Amino acid sequence: MQGFRLLSEKPFAALFSSLFPQVAGLSWLALCEAFVYPSSWFDESVFDEGTDEYISGPIAEFERIVRHVGLRTRHVTTSYGYVSAEDIFPRYANVVSEDWTSIFGVSQRVADAEAWLKGYYASESRHDYLSGFCDIVFLNVDGAFWEVFARPTLLRDFALQLAAENVRCEPRSLSQCDYL
Repeated sequence: MQGFRLLSEKPFAALFSSLFPQVAGLSWLALCEAFVYPSSWFDESVFDEGTDEYISGPIAEFERIVRHVGLRTRHVTTSYGYVSAEDIFPRYANVVSEDWTSIFGVSQRVADAEAWLKGYYASESRHDYLSGFCDIVFLNVDGAFWEVFARPTLLRDFALQLAAENVRCEPRSLSQCDYL
């Protein structure tokens, strides 16, 4: 997969907003630190200690659409990541973490998200694993820069927009990502 490293101060939602209509209809997988709830969401949400989950408010709504994948007990959570079969962008673009984030868009619905995410973690060649299944990959590395990799047709118009907005970008290949 080919893409770009984007050197910009813009947050995810602003930087990638022009891509959101093009990725509508994809299913999404994300690694465990991909989303950060705004503090106001905690005030607006109701948590049920008996069920150990949010039952109303923006957090409950988000967690109905973007499902946690992992093992959760009362005292321990083992998180593999998240999955959503619904469009999450632009609706939830503002809760994407700006630090060490990996989000994968796929055109095929993922039947077993836990197996897919475990396969990603266990893969000796993660770029091959992603290239064989993903239509688009968003990566943030240490809060320093974003990278996006996708089918060439998906990125063509995005590259023109970046140039028009004077966003500094460098062509990259997913196989160059040694931090996956």
